[in-house]
Amino acid sequence: MAKKGYRDGVHRTRWAKEERRDFLARGYAFTCFNETEIGETGRLKVVRIAPLDALSPAPRILGRWDKAVKALDFDLVDEHDNVLSAKPRGHHTKALGGQGFEVEVGPPKRGPVVYKGIVAIALGYRIKPGTATSTITGNAAKLNHTNRTGKQEIR
Repeated sequence: MAKKGYRDGVHRTRWAKEERRDFLARGYAFTCFNETEIGETGRLKVVRIAPLDALSPAPRILGRWDKAVKALDFDLVDEHDNVLSAKPRGHHTKALGGQGFEVEVGPPKRGPVVYKGIVAIALGYRIKPGTATSTITGNAAKLNHTNRTGKQEIR
């Protein structure tokens, strides 16, 4: 049964993984979130890059799925994952095609790079039952469904 405020689209990470690590600053940890549900804010956590020392004043960076631009975005956050007003260097990532994103993030402006590498993610989508059909041909799959406004979409 659909929850109040139900929306079609991305709603969870199936998996997130680091495909290549070029650099991770000393004293930092890189964490992927798997099987994570979208939050009440409408944002989906994918990766965290944070100091190993929980009391460290060093920047904490959270990578989240941005459905508006269909990309992985990074924000500076506090110890409770509340987003800070300043944007980190490398806020926007470069899509590599498929599921990969090139990431190079650090503190705002000219701060040092904290992480550089490639992150891949698989997202879970949901649609209202009875509103879609899917067609699979070879390695390609298309989803044909009608959105809430009655407009037909093919993805």
